Amino acid sequence: MDAFSSALNKNTSTHSQQRSQQIFQSPLANSPTSSATSKLVIQERDRQVKSDVTRLLKDMLERTGTMHFIYVTASYNNTIITLTDSKHNPLVRQSGGTVGFKKSHRGGYEAAHQTAVAIATKAKEKNIKITDVEIVLKGFGPGRDAAFKALTVPENGWTIKRVTDATPIPFNGCRPRKTRRI
Repeated sequence: MDAFSSALNKNTSTHSQQRSQQIFQSPLANSPTSSATSKLVIQERDRQVKSDVTRLLKDMLERTGTMHFIYVTASYNNTIITLTDSKHNPLVRQSGGTVGFKKSHRGGYEAAHQTAVAIATKAKEKNIKITDVEIVLKGFGPGRDAAFKALTVPENGWTIKRVTDATPIPFNGCRPRKTRRI
């Protein structure tokens, strides 16, 4: 056992020494070439490395498929839902008022649910191919949960990749309105 391990250590140490000499030795050290040729070889190698890096970065940054965004703005008075493409250009927009609710009913739970269903049907009418969806929620209105539940129904055929909350919260910014007393 000891003879085997000592032979193994001796063999690996010589191999590692040879490998380190190969790594640190310049490829042009043994050849009698001019400095101009060596500069060309170095430039070619740098160009190859740059192209490999740019190719890898492009593969990492490319998105597979088209991502669509659904913005849900839920206030106490209304719920507005907007469907956009991957470049954030609006494709379909609906609100509690366009669905048919009047006055204070526009901000309710049922109005938000009907608005979300109307977004899905209008996208199907326009033949918009939607596969991946990111939902961005904004506001604390009562229609926030209703819209989210209606948008995540499996009948839509959308895969929800991300849910984001974009509600603006002040860090002691402007003075709020006086409280309402009834």
